[in-house]
Amino acid sequence: MSSFSVVALVIGGAGMVVGCAGLVFRVRVFAFARNRFERIYREDGVPEHEIADRFPQMWFVILIATGCVIVSALMLVVGVVTL
Repeated sequence: MSSFSVVALVIGGAGMVVGCAGLVFRVRVFAFARNRFERIYREDGVPEHEIADRFPQMWFVILIATGCVIVSALMLVVGVVTL
């Protein structure tokens, strides 16, 4: 068992947990992102009608979480193959 395979398995497992949690709790993640963006835009003085246009969309949160799951699954595969 090489150190590379152990690292790949650990990173893959941690990423899988984060990605799955992002998919399961996507509504909370989305609400957190909207609140952060709203606060930043208000501090920057962006007009109200532009703030609504600049908010992140739910599909973007799902895309990031799904990408995290896919990359983590690939890391797990690489870790298992190099054992």
